[in-house]
Order: sequence, then structure tokens, then C-alpha cells
Amino acid sequence: MAVDKLERLMNLIAALLHTRVPLSAAELQTRVGGYPPEADAFRRQFSRDKKDLREMGVPIRVEMVPDADPPLEGYRIEPDDYYLPDPHLDADELAALHLATRLIAVGPESAPRGLFKLGGMAISPAGDAPPWASVPSDQNLGVVFDAIHRRRSVEFGYRGRARRLAPRALGFRNGHWYVNGVDLELDAERVYRLDRIDGEVHAGDAVSAPLDGSDEVGSLQPWHVGGDDVRTATILVDPVAVPTVTAQLGPATPVTVRDDGSAEVTLEVTNSDGFRTWLLGLGPTVEVIGPADIRDDIVAWLDRIVGADA
Repeated sequence: MAVDKLERLMNLIAALLHTRVPLSAAELQTRVGGYPPEADAFRRQFSRDKKDLREMGVPIRVEMVPDADPPLEGYRIEPDDYYLPDPHLDADELAALHLATRLIAVGPESAPRGLFKLGGMAISPAGDAPPWASVPSDQNLGVVFDAIHRRRSVEFGYRGRARRLAPRALGFRNGHWYVNGVDLELDAERVYRLDRIDGEVHAGDAVSAPLDGSDEVGSLQPWHVGGDDVRTATILVDPVAVPTVTAQLGPATPVTVRDDGSAEVTLEVTNSDGFRTWLLGLGPTVEVIGPADIRDDIVAWLDRIVGADA
């Protein structure tokens, strides 16, 4: 009897969920009904099925089959990765979540699938009315969110360097997603913008130590969002701009007020581009007075801008 695609995919999920060891492709061909017996036809069909399941959010793991000689790749689904923990939402909470998913769209078709898993109906009484607002998704958003939930590190490339981060929180600001946490190589807090990550984020080892620090991403200043080495800059602010700058920076920023009403402000910078852009927005009311390498960097950057406009 012929097996349709939906039945084959459900059988494949069941086989991958209920195995303790990774199953090779040959084992799955035998266990899961509906695959063609010819090797080439099976490989093509199995590749399409894996792609379809991953696009639906099914977390298929690729691991080495134990004691296989020669080494052999196998597949399985970790139940904790697959099953959604019951959040115990009551009817009013589920209705509020349903309303939120209709008003704010996060990525393509992500909300309806998630709402369906929670027991909701992804049907709008207004038909196909567009959402009031849309928040862009990111290919690495799910991996980072899962790592935060499971207290695991993540590994990725950023500005040409390998990073290993113990993520603490995700945040959305000015149209971009950010993750903050502890950079385990630098042993320092860092914030990274997800769309500037090189390639894919990979889950790492479990993080056992508590992550002290702020879970707030949205209030971070632009010169804090990045993976550069920490540099300390001192700027001189004109008296007329002192109230504005100090209010923006907050009470934790070191400020020394001079007799003439101007102020020296000390900042820790981990994102040179963000620092330059912020200074440019303040115009002639601020001046970088040290250290010399940061001042020279700002001057050279301004010279390039002027030269490009000439």
C-alpha cells in the first residue's frame, strides 16, 4: 500500500524521537515506510524530507553512530528539543496572545505555528488584514533564544573573530535584534547585533555559573553594542550641551565639570562605529580629548567624510 508524504513524515519523526542512539540513513530507510528501495531515489527523497521537517521547526540532530566502522552519520530528535513545555495558559491569556500575534508580525508565518502548538487557532476574524506592525526575524534568533532558555553558550563569528558567548538576554532596538551576555573568551560583558554575525550561530556547552549583570538590552548605548576590545575615551562637552549629554548617559557615567561649565566625560567604547556616529550627531558641542589614538581615529574618519563629499 502506498504511503503518502504526510504519513511518511510523521513516521520519520516518530522513529527519530523514539531512538536512544542516532539512526543511519540506511536504518531509517528500513524502519520508515514509504521510501523507494533504490539508493539514489531514497537519498533524494530523504534529503527533501529532512529539509521539509527543518523548515517546519523540527530539530533534527546529526550525530555519529556509536561503534560504527567506518564512521557513520546518524540522525535523531532530542525530545526536550521537540516538545513544547506546557506554559499553563488560561483562556484569557491565550486570547491575549492570539491578539498580539495578529497585531505584531514577527518573521514569516512564525506566530501561527507557535500559536497552534499552544492550542490556539491562527484564524483572524478580520480575514487577511495586515498586522499593525512587523518585527523582522533573524536566522539565528531561535538558536540564541533556545540557548538562553537552556543556559547554554553559543559560538559564532563576528567581525572576523570567533566568539563564545554565554547569552543572557535578547532585545530589539531600532529595527535590529541584539543579544547580550558574557564573552567567555574575554571574560567580559558584550552585546552583539544578530544581523552582523558571520554565518550561523551554534549551540555550545552548558553554562553552570550564574550570569550576573543586566538583562536589559534596549537601553544600551550605541558605542556599547559590538565586539571590539574595550577602549576608554574622554570627551569634552560644551556647557550648552552638558545637560543633554549627561541626561542621555545617566548617573553612572563619570563626569567632571570644569569651572567654565564644560564637562569631561569618560566612556568605555566597544563599538567604534557607534561611538563616531553618536559624536557626529552632537556636532561641534563635543570634542574627543583623549587618548590620542581614539582622537586620531575620529579625525581621520571625519577627513574621509569631508573628502567623500568634496
